[in-house]
Amino acid sequence: ILVGFSQGCIMTHLVAGLLRERGEELPWRVAVQFCGMRVRDSKYERLFEQPLDTPCIQIYGKEDPYYEYGLESQRAMYKDPQIFMHSEGHKFPGSQDAEVSRSIAAAALKFCLEEPPMDEASPATS
Repeated sequence: ILVGFSQGCIMTHLVAGLLRERGEELPWRVAVQFCGMRVRDSKYERLFEQPLDTPCIQIYGKEDPYYEYGLESQRAMYKDPQIFMHSEGHKFPGSQDAEVSRSIAAAALKFCLEEPPMDEASPATS
């Protein structure tokens, strides 16, 4: 699991985009991104011409001043992100959002428990 918060999410996008460009496998099964947004530096636009297909869980605070911008811009960077909302601002969900936190943890755990996809170079196991 790779966790990013705010501008740390931008770093997760960049690493995922660069690894995809190089044809390398991601060293994580799921990215969990809190209060993130898209990469805004135009020199990296080529990395995101197609949405990333890596598993991604995105969490947004409804009172975050960047809520709408982050939700629209970051969501578009991934093929099928799972989206969660909490009631606070630019922060991790607090105790009043315990159910949201449990849902996020369950979603991340699901990705960790799934068998990784077999690539063509991997030998089949029985």
